[in-house]
Amino acid sequence: MDYRTMDRNIYHKEFRVKIMLLMLFVFIITGCSTVRTYSTNVPSEEEIAESITYNFNEIKKGGHLRTEAYLSEGFSSVRRITYFYRAKHDSDKVDIQLYARMGGSKWCLIEQVYDEFDEKINITLIEKKSISRNFVSEDFALNLSMKDLEKLSQQDISFKALGISCTMAFTIDKRVSNAFINRLYKHI
Repeated sequence: MDYRTMDRNIYHKEFRVKIMLLMLFVFIITGCSTVRTYSTNVPSEEEIAESITYNFNEIKKGGHLRTEAYLSEGFSSVRRITYFYRAKHDSDKVDIQLYARMGGSKWCLIEQVYDEFDEKINITLIEKKSISRNFVSEDFALNLSMKDLEKLSQQDISFKALGISCTMAFTIDKRVSNAFINRLYKHI
């Protein structure tokens, strides 16, 4: 191997490392800019309806709806719950979820959720993660039927999340539910 070949190989390795570092930098920047925030005040029903996103897939003949995230009433200084609605529909089925994120300084380890009428809600436990040394979050989704969503759109309803180390009450604003169901009816 002559010196010109060695120089070229070294140059290519350095170039690849620079490209990889640039790609990592771009990935970090775009990842940080897509983090969703939440609204601390629920706006009017019209503003909520305008902020609902809808994506339709022509090939699968189905769509996805999603509200913005809102801070639930009933949060404490130790824990808070943010929530948003999401739905997926195709020609014969609609899946509706109320996606919730509980954040706080200690784990709750959510196992069950009940509504204010003491009905157990079917939930999906999604993710538990440590954000920092002093903040953890637990993501879960309430699996809802159209009947459940209609009930939520008529009045504010409180839920109780029960975990191994805590119990947390949170309330869903009927304006968010009503705007979401009205938009959902337009697309199914």
